[in-house]
Amino acid sequence: MKENPMLIQSKNPKDKQTWPSLVNQFEKLSAVDQKDVLKLYHDNPTDPVSARLKEIFIANACDVTPANAIALYLTIPRMNHSCNANAVWSWKANSPFTKEVRAVRDIGLREELCTNYIDSFEATFSPSKERKVLLERWKFVCQCEVCNLPENEQKENDLLRVKISLQHQLIPKFMANWQVEKAVAAARSKLELMMSIKNQMVTTLPSALLELYEMCRLAKVLQCETPENCEDLLKEAKDLSCKLGDRFVHVLNMKVKQVEEECRDMAVRKMICS
Repeated sequence: MKENPMLIQSKNPKDKQTWPSLVNQFEKLSAVDQKDVLKLYHDNPTDPVSARLKEIFIANACDVTPANAIALYLTIPRMNHSCNANAVWSWKANSPFTKEVRAVRDIGLREELCTNYIDSFEATFSPSKERKVLLERWKFVCQCEVCNLPENEQKENDLLRVKISLQHQLIPKFMANWQVEKAVAAARSKLELMMSIKNQMVTTLPSALLELYEMCRLAKVLQCETPENCEDLLKEAKDLSCKLGDRFVHVLNMKVKQVEEECRDMAVRKMICS
């Protein structure tokens, strides 16, 4: 599914004086689109239109990262959140305001389409109580299958996410002291833990694969032994990124370029030191 926004606001404070207000943009929409915008969730349906638009925008709009903006779509906000999402949205490479929704796994007949509203390393690796605090922005309490696990399973899931978070934090700490082999081990452990709950981690897996790829490439420059095949890791990250959308492909391309530069710099420093 592809969708273009109805209303847009820049995140750049300098644009506030020149950017059309929500009301001005709303008034230029067709009567049908105006009606559909006002059907989106908001607290006070009897308020003036200007106040209702503000409430609707706060509760339903999403970031458009390449344009440094926030945009309101008609269909995408109707997709609920799940910590075990079956869909993900991405911007299009040549049309940053166009959102494209893709399945991240097989979806059954009449199964509700859900995405992860807090799709980042830090949020995804957080235990259930912390995720619920982050989700308060959208004024609901998550009742997905992960957040409704039996108490013992919930504790296990939370503990697993804490372990993933710990390995995630260890990687830059090890690299700060050029302990590359330990960084590789942490990146490997992090990825293995994530794979144990793959469906809950699918949109963060490309970055985790790339992180292990980066550590392994640097280790090989320093002639450290690693069991991983760097190219296999990169291929897996590429394949998954291509399935998830242009946003993920863009991040992958930037990361690969960064890794190549890091490896060249490290090789030069090694030659100078020797």
